[in-house]
Amino acid sequence: MKRSENKIFFQIELVMSNFYIPTTTLDREVLEKELLRFLLVRTAAVRCGEKPGELLRVNRVYTWQDSEGEVVRYSQRKVLSLLQLPYCVLRTDERGSLILFYHPQKLSATLRNEWHLQFLSRFGFPAEGGLAQYLKILQKRFAEVYLPHEVGIFLGYPLKDVVGFIQNAPKVPVRGRWQVFGNPRESLRKMELYRSIEVYAETILETFYDIETCLEKITQINPAHWKETYSCKM
Repeated sequence: MKRSENKIFFQIELVMSNFYIPTTTLDREVLEKELLRFLLVRTAAVRCGEKPGELLRVNRVYTWQDSEGEVVRYSQRKVLSLLQLPYCVLRTDERGSLILFYHPQKLSATLRNEWHLQFLSRFGFPAEGGLAQYLKILQKRFAEVYLPHEVGIFLGYPLKDVVGFIQNAPKVPVRGRWQVFGNPRESLRKMELYRSIEVYAETILETFYDIETCLEKITQINPAHWKETYSCKM
């Protein structure tokens, strides 16, 4: 079981490492945008309300050097403040924290799904409860289990894939951010949609200068017409 836990964990927990930004300016906004680029892209589908949550690892401190060799440091708290997205810390160690970034309305709707509730009840989640209560239970589960697989529901993974992984069902040979079981249609549609939103977010970051404008534009991404396109391709 340990091997399987490590496998799925590798796919959903990404580490944003300390890095060097070659620059000829000390413009703080430029540096901040480069620091946040990874998180802004990976949480884009959450920010625009298409994905209920994204699970990422955020370091305690990020450091880089400017063009004059000066070391610049940003704390985890500063990074999360700049990101301006609701989050829940699920685990913390000496290097950083495993954090669930989420869209309150989308996550609440996901957790109210009848089939999701029935599945989550097996792990101590009540049939009647609010978002804050579910997040507290999820934190407790992360204290009990290295990686509770039901977190996949919070991340917008199809229920069939979460159940299939837990039951060690035969996998579909599909490369993606999570393992696919059964009919791959829904899984592939979601993977492609999330990926396309991230590509769009990359374009926004390349087009606009300041962070606030980037945040606003990513929030306004509307992939509704993409869904019809993807469903026609399947």
